[in-house]
Amino acid sequence: MHNYGASILDVYCQEGILVSRLHDADFEGAFGLETEEGYVRFWEHDNPFAIAGLPTIPFGDDTYDIVSCFGGFDRTDDWDTLTTEMKRVTKSKIFIRPFHDRSLQRRGEMLRFFMDHRLFLDGYNPVHGFYTLRK
Repeated sequence: MHNYGASILDVYCQEGILVSRLHDADFEGAFGLETEEGYVRFWEHDNPFAIAGLPTIPFGDDTYDIVSCFGGFDRTDDWDTLTTEMKRVTKSKIFIRPFHDRSLQRRGEMLRFFMDHRLFLDGYNPVHGFYTLRK
């Protein structure tokens, strides 16, 4: 395994597909957080994860190079805490797919929310529907 000098935290990781694929590619710097034990039963035992009381993230400031959250905004009503916590634990970038609903109104709400929290949009991938943000 290699960490390639980077670390990734996948918040609301569900079945852990991202972390599993990174580990399959010999990337050891990935870690998953989930709230529901039901998802974790699908995890391979050697992939690092934890059950946590999200949206609060139990790691120190600037712990991870990258934080990802694909679908987590669908699973919490506390966007403020989730966003603040992701911003706190990342050193640089956050990748978010905020909603399964890709309506223009919902995208506009999300962009306003990012700006209110001083997150700067680096890019948007329309095919996969995720945003790249930086501190």
